[in-house]
Amino acid sequence: RSYMSTQRRSGFPQVDDPPMQFGPPDQKDPPSLKTRGEEKSHPNEKENNDLSSVSTDDERDDGVSDEIWEDLVRAKEAELDAEEELQDLMIYLQNTKGQQAVKERDLEITKEEEKKRELKREIERLRKEEKQLQDALDLIKKEERERKEIKEKLHQLNPCPMGFNWFKCGGGWRCGGGGHFVSNEQLKKSFAS
Repeated sequence: RSYMSTQRRSGFPQVDDPPMQFGPPDQKDPPSLKTRGEEKSHPNEKENNDLSSVSTDDERDDGVSDEIWEDLVRAKEAELDAEEELQDLMIYLQNTKGQQAVKERDLEITKEEEKKRELKREIERLRKEEKQLQDALDLIKKEERERKEIKEKLHQLNPCPMGFNWFKCGGGWRCGGGGHFVSNEQLKKSFAS
């Protein structure tokens, strides 16, 4: 389940105004924030196949059990989901900042006191939402950096003989073909030396 979908269900403040456009000219709505397994709900949303080098289509190594392969496929999908969530969160944060800027501009030109009070409340709500989004984005980026550092170290110290990328699976890291595994304990020892 993605951060954004979890926050939406748990009462995270939502922007009531129509979304501002910060994407391609033909994009009328912000991107669909979905969880794994949900269909894309935006008609203009295109499949983004260039998220990273993650591929769920790697060939299965000989002798890899169904259980291991299914775990590996879930790990690959989770990595893709995390990358999509990061992109969605960045867009959502950008939209929130844009809406805040519009409200601040409206506040400067509004003469009615009641409207000014309403705009100030909305601006404060958007600032709080922006802070929460930025905190979540910072955490996701930190986790992504750590994951990339581990993968780089794995490629240096223990490259997959078949050239596959490594994915976090169970108690360690498994190559994209499923046949090679490095436990967290082995990884710690490699980092220590």
